[in-house]
Amino acid sequence: CAYHYDRDGKLLNTIGKQDVEKDIPGFSVPSHYFDVALDPMDSLWIVHPGKLGVENYRYDGTLLSAWYQPGFKPDQFPGCCNPTHIAFTSKSIMIAAQKGINCVKAFAADHSFIGVAAPPELLEAGWKPADFPDDMTPIRDLLVDANDRILVLHGPLNKILIFEPKPEPVEKQ
Repeated sequence: CAYHYDRDGKLLNTIGKQDVEKDIPGFSVPSHYFDVALDPMDSLWIVHPGKLGVENYRYDGTLLSAWYQPGFKPDQFPGCCNPTHIAFTSKSIMIAAQKGINCVKAFAADHSFIGVAAPPELLEAGWKPADFPDDMTPIRDLLVDANDRILVLHGPLNKILIFEPKPEPVEKQ
């Protein structure tokens, strides 16, 4: 579960603890990937790696929604423990990193798949999984900056990779 503290370090509540009466499944975290993020409306999202998806909570611990996408298609999360990291753009687009098939994907607020923001060939350049047998991904974390650029912390390369959004098409008048 996730713990909600105030600025003075006082525990306010526990979020995501299994509660059958409130239809909260409880988190399954089979690896060390367990991320949280706030969307532009300050709504709390928590990765549920054991169910291959994300859950949306109120700060009081009420589960608002859950979205799981297990599978091997581009709009799904494969294997175990994905997504590993999440962040949101100013337009509520969820950016999600995954391991195994190392990539960063973008999903609209309605959970529809937008596309791959950072493909495996870019993330795996200069890195071989065989050199890091205990690690399934070079991605250590990600965030979205004020310009909606995706910043990916690439551990083995000791670099931050920056991916810029495609420009909006200009409508002809």
